[in-house]
Amino acid sequence: MSANPQWAADTVACITADPTASQVVIGAAGSGKTTLLVERAAYLIDSFGLHPDQVRLLTPSRAQATRLRNDVATRIPRATRGPFAKSVASLAFGIVSADHIGRGLPQPTLRSGADIDEDIRSLLADHDDQAAPFAAVFDRVVWETETFRTELRELFARVIEHGHTASDLESWGKEFDRPEWVAAGQFMADYQQVIARSRPHSFEPAELIIRAATIVSQRMPDELADLRVLLVDDVHDIPASARRLLAACVSWGVSVTAVGDPDSAGQTFRGSDPDSPALLADLLSVTPTYLPEVFRHGKTLRDTVSRLVGRVGSARAGQQRQASSRVSDHDTPLLTITSGSTTEEDDAIARFIADRHHAGTRLDQIAVISRRAGALGGVARALGQLHIPSHLATRSPLSHEPAARELLWWTQAALSPEVITAERTAEMLAGIYGGWSALELRRFTTWIRLQEATAGTRRPASEVLRDVVVGDDIAIDAPDVLARHVDRTRRIIDTIRNVSTAPIDQVISAAWKVVGVEAEWVERAQAGGDGSRFASEALDAVVALSETATRFADTHPGVSADVFVSRILNQDVAEDVLVPEPLGEAVWLGTPSGAAGREWDTVIVHGLNDGVWPNTRLRGTLLGAPHVSWVSKGMAPGDIDQRRVVLDDEIRLAALAASRATSQLVVSAVSADDTVPSPLFDLMATDCPPWAGDDTSLRDVRSLVGALRRQRITGAQENDHQWATLGYLASVRCPGAHPDDWWGLAPATTTAPLFADEVVRLSPSKVANVEESPLMWLLDTIAPEPLPPTVDIGAIIHQAWENNPWGPAENMSAYVDSRWSDIPFDSVWLGEAKRAEAHRQIAALDHYLHDQRSEHIELVASEKKFEIAFPGALMTGFIDRIVRDASGNILVVDLKTGRHKTDGQVVDDAQLLSYQLALTTPEVSAEWGLDDVTTGGAYLLYVSSGKGGKPYRIAFQAPLDDDGREVFLERLEAVRQAIAQHQFALGEGGGRTGGGPPKHRWHLMGQVCGD
Repeated sequence: MSANPQWAADTVACITADPTASQVVIGAAGSGKTTLLVERAAYLIDSFGLHPDQVRLLTPSRAQATRLRNDVATRIPRATRGPFAKSVASLAFGIVSADHIGRGLPQPTLRSGADIDEDIRSLLADHDDQAAPFAAVFDRVVWETETFRTELRELFARVIEHGHTASDLESWGKEFDRPEWVAAGQFMADYQQVIARSRPHSFEPAELIIRAATIVSQRMPDELADLRVLLVDDVHDIPASARRLLAACVSWGVSVTAVGDPDSAGQTFRGSDPDSPALLADLLSVTPTYLPEVFRHGKTLRDTVSRLVGRVGSARAGQQRQASSRVSDHDTPLLTITSGSTTEEDDAIARFIADRHHAGTRLDQIAVISRRAGALGGVARALGQLHIPSHLATRSPLSHEPAARELLWWTQAALSPEVITAERTAEMLAGIYGGWSALELRRFTTWIRLQEATAGTRRPASEVLRDVVVGDDIAIDAPDVLARHVDRTRRIIDTIRNVSTAPIDQVISAAWKVVGVEAEWVERAQAGGDGSRFASEALDAVVALSETATRFADTHPGVSADVFVSRILNQDVAEDVLVPEPLGEAVWLGTPSGAAGREWDTVIVHGLNDGVWPNTRLRGTLLGAPHVSWVSKGMAPGDIDQRRVVLDDEIRLAALAASRATSQLVVSAVSADDTVPSPLFDLMATDCPPWAGDDTSLRDVRSLVGALRRQRITGAQENDHQWATLGYLASVRCPGAHPDDWWGLAPATTTAPLFADEVVRLSPSKVANVEESPLMWLLDTIAPEPLPPTVDIGAIIHQAWENNPWGPAENMSAYVDSRWSDIPFDSVWLGEAKRAEAHRQIAALDHYLHDQRSEHIELVASEKKFEIAFPGALMTGFIDRIVRDASGNILVVDLKTGRHKTDGQVVDDAQLLSYQLALTTPEVSAEWGLDDVTTGGAYLLYVSSGKGGKPYRIAFQAPLDDDGREVFLERLEAVRQAIAQHQFALGEGGGRTGGGPPKHRWHLMGQVCGD
């Protein structure tokens, strides 16, 4: 809203017009339309003598009305009966509510978009595949989707707000050969009957306004008896039903002053019409007045907006485009940012905002506007990295917010355990409330498998894990390291179950308290830094969930809590709630429609990429909701160029976003191999310079601390000022400033060898790892990374072979299938693909066994454990299989399910040499009952690939002779020495495996390991 413009004569005439005069005023963005309404209200009250209760200011949305109340209160400091500024829907609700009270009916309630979506979902689910109205038009898989429900909801709203009925929709479907409208009309009639029976006094937003218009057309409610003047802001964004309500008020002598700009229409996707100013002028029988000047920004930005709106139809207006700017241009009012990726784009925008803020612009005077709300999360994260607070003015469904969704999962696990799957259980335990690390979860499932194997039940570990969470009276004697997690998990479930019969808001409150993260999240949110944004958003989501639960408890008394939980988890539409404004300065992040009625010093229009903005995808392609508006105007759907309408809407949104800036406009896009800036970017960025940002400048305290620490550690530019600055930052508790927080500076706790007087335990599979990199062996031992599912697959195939030494394949495959649910996969399709691969390996193994039998190979032993003691060390391992060939030679077989090696690669393979060492050690062979062993060597059996026409391949290692034995023992002694010390070398491989990045790469940083 522009402050104190110097009005032209025609504008002054609009302000001082007689209270009985209705008028429509059309002005370009920033021409002072909202200010005109406030000034007219002040004139009518202060100069003409109307009581404040005789004047009301209406807006298209609650958010706009809330913001306007402060401006009105400042200009007109008079008490009123109820809010002076209201949304059209709020006025309609008041009218309907008063009518209900007068007739002794229950208070009306408003069905939110989420409520309507759930009602439609439930009714669709009740329909039979054949008998459903949509069965002849769409497959069931289509009408069970969120997209279909969204289009159906919009179609109903368009029909209702234009004053039509379900039978009208069905008739249009027959007239225009639209079978989807015929089906939708039939479904709409069923839907309205169900709602009328179950919730007779519940209204959709469009129904509410139409109902209010009907009431006013019959009689003026007592509460509005004194109303003389309605002032309507942004009339271009009100629906057709609102125009009917205004017309009904006019019929009782109420005058209307409405302002708008067809070129700023940002709610067309919700049913508004850019023609609204002209249509309202027709209803009021007045000629629109046009504002001749713009007061918001200078000529450069005004020309940019004009270039955009000049590409769209005039919507029966157009003179407002001739308005000239009355403001002087600021320095470089328009800049561009072009980046190589979305991440770089977000980072560049964050750095630009930091520079703009340091130059003196308040953060709450900066906005980032994006066509897609989902793209703003990246901007928020980039701002968070620079410790710049931001306010995300959009809200996702609660089911999409991790903090709310997982709290509902735990509640559902306590109230309705039968719906909790094993996969969901693992997600809960590893989630933000469960607190289990991936390693702890794997250790626990491994422990479960051992317990099940001991008991002989062999239930899948995932089922036992599920019982730990949702089962009744489950006694789990877990190892101490895991027992605290088990106890906490059971305490959460038991606490929620104890309040299961209470109202849902009390159940949610109990669940939130027992998970016990509130204090930690509040502290993180207040501390700033990397985790503060997550904590703030998570707390907001929990508050929103609590408020939603309270409303549900009030409007659905007696309904059980599990119904609410299921409803919210299935919700794909956000609740219709106001997103609270931040208490302090914060950058505003939102969409063009959310920016309506606002202005900022600096606006960044984000993501002007081809296919993104403009998004020329046709709207309503399934059910054609936008076509209802055209039919209501007497046009056939085929008479409209739908693509042109969509493109016009996209350009208007861009114009709306650009016109919010008072001083500085920045347009940004990504230019890369797979995406290019859109024509809108080119149109807005004509003859505009790029932003020349400095990537090396320090924009926040975190960057300053990092730079100073780097200079101190490297010795570059060393001076006393660095220490003084760091000392001051440490004194004010700036994270990372105090040397106590620096990694790698503390002295070593001990320099004693890892194994001083102890026996070094070696594993055949780890000998090569130590030889390659002792440091990586140490890190693998003390900080093991989670093992991939392929390790579990190999273990199950080994067990299948152990249980069925000679097959057949059917038995081994059956065993694999019985244990398959023990393995966690990221998706079902991946699990099935890996299962098919496992069956192929079983088939290859069976082919190998068939060849072994034909060659008269004898099985000597399988899964034999051995121990070999030598000075200072003890090697322990298991051999997969020991066989005797037709010549009487003993061979070692090691089954492998991974990538194969060649004979040349296993000549010195430490694992096979270890097995041969065990076989040729008299004490070991005697323990196995093998006398006078003649070794025939060892080989790796690969079942993942074949060779020579066979589905398997073998990598052979020659027999270990006496010389080879001595050489290998020397290798083992070198390995023992490499382990039994206090320092560990990285090795020549640098910790890299297969040419990829090194494992434990964070541990290899010099500041961490001190190397």
